[in-house]
Amino acid sequence: MLALLRLAPFAIVLFVCSVILLRFPFIGLLTMVALIPGEELTSFIAGRTFVWVLGVATCGSWLLQTLLYQKKVRIAVKPMVLATLWLFWGMVSILWASDQISAYSRAFTLAQAIIFFFLLQNLITDNKRFRIVILTYFVASIIYSIYSIGIEIFTGVTRVSLSEMQNPAHFAQSLGIGLLFTPYILNWSKKFYWKLLVVLGDSCLILAILMTGTRAVWVGLAMGVVFVWLITRGKAVRIRSLVIIGVVLVISISVMSHYGIISDYIIQRIVTLPNLEATHGGAGRTNIWLVGWEMLKNNPIIGVGLNNFPVRFEDYISAARLRGAYAIYPGRDPHNIFLSVQGELGIVGLAVFVAFFIAIFKALFRYRKDPRSILGMLLISFLIISGLAITIQYRKYFWLGMGLATLIPMVIRNEKS
Repeated sequence: MLALLRLAPFAIVLFVCSVILLRFPFIGLLTMVALIPGEELTSFIAGRTFVWVLGVATCGSWLLQTLLYQKKVRIAVKPMVLATLWLFWGMVSILWASDQISAYSRAFTLAQAIIFFFLLQNLITDNKRFRIVILTYFVASIIYSIYSIGIEIFTGVTRVSLSEMQNPAHFAQSLGIGLLFTPYILNWSKKFYWKLLVVLGDSCLILAILMTGTRAVWVGLAMGVVFVWLITRGKAVRIRSLVIIGVVLVISISVMSHYGIISDYIIQRIVTLPNLEATHGGAGRTNIWLVGWEMLKNNPIIGVGLNNFPVRFEDYISAARLRGAYAIYPGRDPHNIFLSVQGELGIVGLAVFVAFFIAIFKALFRYRKDPRSILGMLLISFLIISGLAITIQYRKYFWLGMGLATLIPMVIRNEKS
């Protein structure tokens, strides 16, 4: 009896949260979005995270509301069809995968990601909700960045992340998305003190991204901004702002390096960024890609099966004449989203994957004068460019970025109608 009484407060909280979620699924989505950069901190039962549990509950709540109140289902048809085709072909590839359990596990992950992609389109239905999601993720990213900087200061880790379970590269990616929200947030923030708070928050994000030591994200952010700036004829960011950011960044890195806030290891990664020889071909990536090329040549049409690139990697080391070379050993990740997709799903899977990006980008380009569309193009450009060196297509932050980019034209059309 006493044990039951002790559990009573938790039961009451769970009941209240369930009622709120059933009535307002959007609150569940917001909580998920806020937790994405720090998902590894929410480890739950059987390897699942609280984000996963919340996702299941939010999806169930939305589905129940939709059925009870006969609400209209909203989707961007082309991206949704292409995402479903990607999943379908991935599931078919299980038939010829060497490790079918690994392929099945990845298919399950991809299915969950596509459901999240679907939920974003149906729960973010207007500009007000869109802004709330953007601001929630931005603020959460700043909090995580401050926490990670604190970890570095007190523990002296080489590359910052939120926990030992979290890859610094993926942490940097998730913070990069938050940083890209800045131009849009500044565009709607009219008061000076709000703009000042945003800039201060950006300082924390930039510092944390630097301290992750993830060069792919640094390059992805820079090149993504430049690319969108060119195609929008300077509407993404003003040249003056870019120059100021560049100068401030150089001065900040110099000062922080002088006082030991940024380690010599990070400075070394910054200095050697353009030198492939000094970075061993991008930490061995060029060698991995050469082995991957042999895999592509041997399995051009259908690939080796979903999530089987690492499984079959060793089979092609000798063909690439790289046995014993730097960073070459069994089980290597492809470190490239396009190599990953084509290696595992062949040219068929790659065609669907590329078409998925094109469909979303084309819809955004029609409204390229709208700040929200510019944000969407920034997100896609960043994810593609940084994805050339990091395998990110099964991560929740990837699907958050792609989901937001997909729903932006839907929100704009809704306003016009």
